[in-house]
Amino acid sequence: MQTDFLIVGAGVIGLTSAQALLSAGYRVTLVERGIVGQEASWAGGGILSPLCPWDYREAVTQLAQRGMGMFSEAAAMLQAATGIDPEYQRCGMLLLPPFQQERAAQWCAQHRLASQPVNLADHLPAQQGQEYQGKGLLLPEVATPATPATLILPAGWFQSGRFVEVFSDRKQVAKLLNLLEKGGDFDRGTIVVV
Repeated sequence: MQTDFLIVGAGVIGLTSAQALLSAGYRVTLVERGIVGQEASWAGGGILSPLCPWDYREAVTQLAQRGMGMFSEAAAMLQAATGIDPEYQRCGMLLLPPFQQERAAQWCAQHRLASQPVNLADHLPAQQGQEYQGKGLLLPEVATPATPATLILPAGWFQSGRFVEVFSDRKQVAKLLNLLEKGGDFDRGTIVVV
């Protein structure tokens, strides 16, 4: 089989690169050692911005901002082509201390990114009856695609379309969607709470 490009890794970057090259008429071979979209892309949790971007070189900032600027259109194209909603939304990012507040404010002003100092107690739920103390920094324009919820079940239990009861702080019913990983004694798959 002839190929013009070999792409190693079927995460967000590999898949979008393959799609762009295929659209341009090239022949592409894509290889992935594990499960598509479940390695570094999964570990990133859908975060499109470095956590404290002012701690990175300007080249990283430029690359991240370019990618973030393109992601809205890419998410819309993905949904139109596949019917899969990547749940891309501008949900903001809340930075928790410690971080350099003055440096963060300067960086945000320089890059025209809205920022707002906030009281953590106003934005985070109390943990074990204790409210969070101190100031955080809210970056309301940061966007992210949702990371799919997953559930680990005993081996052999996963069946797409099956409904299961999930207990955490309350009982919920979840529908099993796609098998992601099959271990020796477990199955891990995506779910949607119904």
